[in-house]
Amino acid sequence: MAKLQMADKGGLYPYQLSGGQKQRVAIARALAMQPKMLCYDEPTSVLDSDLRDQVADLILSLKESGLTQLIITHDMDFAKKVADQVLEVKPLEG
Repeated sequence: MAKLQMADKGGLYPYQLSGGQKQRVAIARALAMQPKMLCYDEPTSVLDSDLRDQVADLILSLKESGLTQLIITHDMDFAKKVADQVLEVKPLEG
């Protein structure tokens, strides 16, 4: 929790946390299983720009530690900020 800047939040209930804090708790729970890869589905969908930046910083720090991550998002600016590679899905023509 300290790595995620949440060490002082251990006794709080989810309703007492901000959106960004809830995201970090979810990531902490996933990291507790020592995964080889983390997958995110729209990790910034309900966050304001400040919280979005906090989540981006966390994802980047996990990237620097060598953890493989797959992020599904509509937020292309966010994707370009945190990704080594961006794959864009386009609708089929027809």
